[in-house]
Amino acid sequence: MSRSIVAMDTFFQAPLRPIDLKTRFEMMKQAGFDAAYHSDWSAGAAQDEARAQLRRVSEEADLPVAAMYVKIDLAEGHDAALSKAGHVLADLPPGADLEVAVTFGPDRSADDQLDSPEHDERAIAFARALGGLTDATVCLYPHVGFWMQKHATAARIAAAADHERVRCMFCAYHWWAIDEHAELEATLESLAPHLHAINICGVDGVGRGVAKIRPLDDGQLDNATLLGQLFRRGFDGRVAIQGYSLRGDAFARLRHARATCDEMIERVTAHPAWYGG
Repeated sequence: MSRSIVAMDTFFQAPLRPIDLKTRFEMMKQAGFDAAYHSDWSAGAAQDEARAQLRRVSEEADLPVAAMYVKIDLAEGHDAALSKAGHVLADLPPGADLEVAVTFGPDRSADDQLDSPEHDERAIAFARALGGLTDATVCLYPHVGFWMQKHATAARIAAAADHERVRCMFCAYHWWAIDEHAELEATLESLAPHLHAINICGVDGVGRGVAKIRPLDDGQLDNATLLGQLFRRGFDGRVAIQGYSLRGDAFARLRHARATCDEMIERVTAHPAWYGG
């Protein structure tokens, strides 16, 4: 398949024992993925060390890094936010994107300020400045409970930033979890001009703390129809598979995810009318 299929490192978040970076890359490569993904979860020496190892481990495994994820709290101030992003960019492997989740202060599951336009000016300024710091693509990452939790908000910021390197992610779990799936057509239309990459998974339930990530072919979310709608709008970018909180044999989960994704994409491409194409 010509489309790049990426394994997110979230598949390794619930092991019985820690799985080192080298082993993770070997597993992702052996499971058939085209690229890996790295999440910079928090500040600290462990994260700094992991980022510093990425290029070497990626080269040794012959598996490129497609993207790195970072959470940015703009309540800390514009300069501090850019400084944090700059530290991550310094370790970004060649060809990788930077995926950025944006919040203001502590995460909240219910707050009238989530997605509020009152923070747009600071978010736009940050996105525009970050785009100017790097040759990499900066992807705005909607995340449940963060200020930028809706895809419409990410699209609004990307459009206003009007920078060639500032684009958007589509994140199936976060889209479904906040009941944004009720706005499928509007969400995809607003994203279409800015969409760079997607991550997908199965999902059960709606709401933060309720919605649970499931294997790609399990749960309430019909990923085949979702892909059909994205492809109909011309999306041909990277597809990452989310595995956060999935327990059990990580390699078996990865191998199943890759095979399921391949079959699903082939089916949707061969029969677009089945899925609204």
